[in-house]
Amino acid sequence: MNAKSAFRLLITVAAAFVFWTLLNRFVLDPDASVFLSYKTKLTRQMNLPVWLTMLNVHVIFACIAIAAGAINFASAKLRKYRKTHRILGYVYVVDVLAVCITSDYMAPFATGGKVVSVAFNLLNIIWIFITANAYLDRQGRVENHRR
Repeated sequence: MNAKSAFRLLITVAAAFVFWTLLNRFVLDPDASVFLSYKTKLTRQMNLPVWLTMLNVHVIFACIAIAAGAINFASAKLRKYRKTHRILGYVYVVDVLAVCITSDYMAPFATGGKVVSVAFNLLNIIWIFITANAYLDRQGRVENHRR
């Protein structure tokens, strides 16, 4: 598979995932009743309006992060358009922070209990660490930034 085909595949999968996620969250299950039906044996009281707001913010920013990341990560053409690449990079950084903050709020209510909650929080730490490293390596260390 050549780079152009791989880029098209990445963009197609990312677009399909974003489309399905937005369709499922805001059209097929707008009150999240199906998703919430799996949340049994919670050890903490859930403030549903706040939790749903956090879920909505989480989903929207995650979808934007997926789109911005896929475009920036896969497109060699953006090397010609450094300003566009930089703007998408800043969008990605802000989105990662928003996703991690909302995830931190929602993690204690994760289906699967404390083990799953810890896993979500660990994933957030790793994601912020990787994103921060890429951000800090953006000036003068292009190879490190790409990795």
